[in-house]
Amino acid sequence: MADRYDGSVRIKADADTTPAEKQLKKLQEKLVKQTEQVDKQAAAVRKLKEQYDQLSAGKTAPKGVSQMERELKKAQVEAAKLDAEFQKINTMAEFDRQAYGKVDPGREKELSEIAQRLAQADANVDELSRKLEQLRVNPSASEDAKRLEESLRAAEKRLEELQAAAASTKSQISDLSAQTTGGFAKAVTRLKSFAKQLGSGVTGAAKKAGQAAGWLKEKITALGREKGFDKAGKSAQRFSTRLKSIVAGALFFNIISRGLTALTQQIGKYLTANQRFSDALSGIKSNLLTAFQPIYDTVMPALNTLMEGLERVTAQMAAFIAYVFGTTAQQAQENADALYDQANATEEVGKEAKKAEKYLASFDTVERIGKEEAGSGNTVSGPKFDTDFSKVELPQWLKDFWKVFQDSWEQYGATTLQAFRDALSSIGELLSAIGASFMQVWTGGQGLDFLNLIQQGLQVILGIVGDIASAFTAAWNSGTGQAVLDALFYMLNSIWKLIISVGQSFREAWNDGSGVEICNTILDIIRNIFEIVGNLANRIREAWEENDNGVAIWSAILDIVQDILDFFDEITAATSEWATQLDLTGIVEGFRSFLEALEPLIDLLLGGFSWAWENILLPLANWVIEDAAPAAINVLTEAIKGLFDVLQELQPIFMNIWEIVRP
Repeated sequence: MADRYDGSVRIKADADTTPAEKQLKKLQEKLVKQTEQVDKQAAAVRKLKEQYDQLSAGKTAPKGVSQMERELKKAQVEAAKLDAEFQKINTMAEFDRQAYGKVDPGREKELSEIAQRLAQADANVDELSRKLEQLRVNPSASEDAKRLEESLRAAEKRLEELQAAAASTKSQISDLSAQTTGGFAKAVTRLKSFAKQLGSGVTGAAKKAGQAAGWLKEKITALGREKGFDKAGKSAQRFSTRLKSIVAGALFFNIISRGLTALTQQIGKYLTANQRFSDALSGIKSNLLTAFQPIYDTVMPALNTLMEGLERVTAQMAAFIAYVFGTTAQQAQENADALYDQANATEEVGKEAKKAEKYLASFDTVERIGKEEAGSGNTVSGPKFDTDFSKVELPQWLKDFWKVFQDSWEQYGATTLQAFRDALSSIGELLSAIGASFMQVWTGGQGLDFLNLIQQGLQVILGIVGDIASAFTAAWNSGTGQAVLDALFYMLNSIWKLIISVGQSFREAWNDGSGVEICNTILDIIRNIFEIVGNLANRIREAWEENDNGVAIWSAILDIVQDILDFFDEITAATSEWATQLDLTGIVEGFRSFLEALEPLIDLLLGGFSWAWENILLPLANWVIEDAAPAAINVLTEAIKGLFDVLQELQPIFMNIWEIVRP
């Protein structure tokens, strides 16, 4: 049992049923929950303190910096616009002074207003620049830092409260345990060895995880070897089987192949003998090469950059996977190189088999096969396994991210694997039991009866199909079939006569000038639509570029997006803080009490339903099926027979009346 220790702490007391012992057990469970809450709160405090320290040290920028940078950029753009407008009007005013000796009063007033606005804009830029620089120099003064500081103080206060509550519970346990003996002494001893058991459990889990990783690596390596030899054996088997069939059909396929080859060569000679055809073909080749050359020159640098990027990404991926499985990328590369050589060695057996099949085809195709083999070389080389992984450095965040998985596996990995193996064993036992029961029923006579009934049912179905086909055959041969075909072709001929007549009428009407007029109108409509779209695009572009309206629109949209993101950032931060302080113990305990109270009620209801099903519903269904339904069907049958008799008697009367009144 020591090997299955999962690192968790279990406190068990061999207690009696005295009130003091029950109270001690509750206090012990409460202390365990309080200890977990203290650990969670301490982790939250450490996280908040780390965030605050990084923000205060300038390692992370406050969120308000980006907002202020956008405001500064907007203010600088506005100031630049005002300065350009001021320079324009000032130039016109200076021209008035040189030409007329004075400046127009309206223009002078406008110049003064723009100068005031420009001064205000410059002051706004200076103020934003000062605040931004102050925020960068002293990040602790930002609103983000203040919020973090408040959250940290609240979290520390909550931690102190939880620690005090745990200390109080521990004191109560000490006082109460001094009054008890036997099993409670054992509980106190186990509670005191909490840290020692926890450390040994983690160490044992880590050891089991290492052993599991080594076993998994050995299995993967062995599986690769087995797969390689299995491939070689299958290739040899396929070669032996196909060798027998190739010899039998060699003559037939060689005759066909030689005939097709001769035909193709002769056609090629006829085509190439035509000089115009040959010149045109050569021109097509050169034109296509010329057309695709610019595409090639443009695309290839991008493709080369993409492939180089993929090379770096795959190297990072290889290093990460090696890191996950507890090895180095260099060692994994050496193992992959050895496995690749082994796979190539086994694959050569299959290649030699295919080559032998070719040479067995015919002695007349030796030259063709030699040409195929000579031109079958692949310009893409195989893997070189020469990547220098010493220069490939995994990012620290990825290592930190994976360390959480490693820590979890060290604690519970061995227990999880054992649970997986136990589940597989239980499923295997279940399938074995089902299979044994199935075979017992199948060989005990039920299987034979089942197959006999299936065959009898198929015989009935096939008999019905045969009877229907025979009836249709008799009806068809009586002359009805020919009449059906006559009617079918009469219908088709009439439809096609109608189509021909309609088509001829359409051509006459279309060719009298109406077709040309309609086409001209359609083309005019299309031209008008194109002009409308072009004119609208020009007007929108002009309005968009006027006074930098497009830039202002996008700036407003981006500001709105940032405001929305800031809103969600604030509410998520507040929710996160709220969640760290939330105590769900009461609602969980209440739900447990509800389920415990609900269970006997459900048992009572299901028991009552089971009794009603057996004693009421099933006898009622039996009466309906055996007595009531047959009686109702018999009554309906007699009613239909009576109705038929009445209608049969009335039929001659209705026929005589119709003969009298019909036109």
